[in-house]
Amino acid sequence: MQVMGDWAKGEFTNAGQNAGKEFGGAVLSDHGTAYRIGGDVFAFSHTKSSETLKAQALLQHVMTDPANQVAFSAKKGSIPVRQDGDVASLDVCARKTHEWLLDKSAQAPANELLSPPAITGAVEDLISQCGNDPSMSTDNFISKVVAAVRQP
Repeated sequence: MQVMGDWAKGEFTNAGQNAGKEFGGAVLSDHGTAYRIGGDVFAFSHTKSSETLKAQALLQHVMTDPANQVAFSAKKGSIPVRQDGDVASLDVCARKTHEWLLDKSAQAPANELLSPPAITGAVEDLISQCGNDPSMSTDNFISKVVAAVRQP
């Protein structure tokens, strides 16, 4: 088993593998199916140019069109950011993830929204250290994470 995010799914699909056959998807949680949501943001520059505003509106429309969202997600391996797209054409992993997305009680915000950048970075560094240092004990790792989270 290898734990990856949806970015890996596009690579598996590109390699001719099929969701539900050569690879699968699961939510790793000890509280049921909690789902951590993250995403990218696109921002447009402030402008008074009517030509630029028209181009920005067109790009926004193309990017957020439900059918385009589904088509993009099928290629990337993600799920549409729009919840009103028809996901029937997506694979079993994407459809299952889309169902979780629709269940507000199963959503958990990304840790970047829950802690200051210094704490998030410190914890991510510790996870990397633990993965790269086989001599680090579980108790040592836990004590370091607790110290990082309690930093002022």
